[in-house]
Amino acid sequence: MRFRRAALFLWVSISRTLRADLSLFADAAVGLVCMLIVHGTADDAYADAGKLFAALRRLGRPAQLASYEGQGHVIYEWNRASAIDAARRMVDFYRTHLGDPNEGMKKASSP
Repeated sequence: MRFRRAALFLWVSISRTLRADLSLFADAAVGLVCMLIVHGTADDAYADAGKLFAALRRLGRPAQLASYEGQGHVIYEWNRASAIDAARRMVDFYRTHLGDPNEGMKKASSP
């Protein structure tokens, strides 16, 4: 009987925490079109990035999570390969969702 009560208490605590986390991220996602999350796994907030990504996917929002193993919070302190890959991902993401900026320049300069 004690075990059931303890297990029930634990489950209620976990489910309340999950609901609170998801509602926090859901509030932040209102009106969001898409999101790219670039995060190092050595950053203390990496778990929150995963929660945000999961919440966005549950809400049906387009989201990508790019995780960089062993990297910290600040991209300019990352190893060169990870920083270059992250920069390329960002440029590709912007081009995909905002369009190619070169196309806008071509249209603006044409007579």
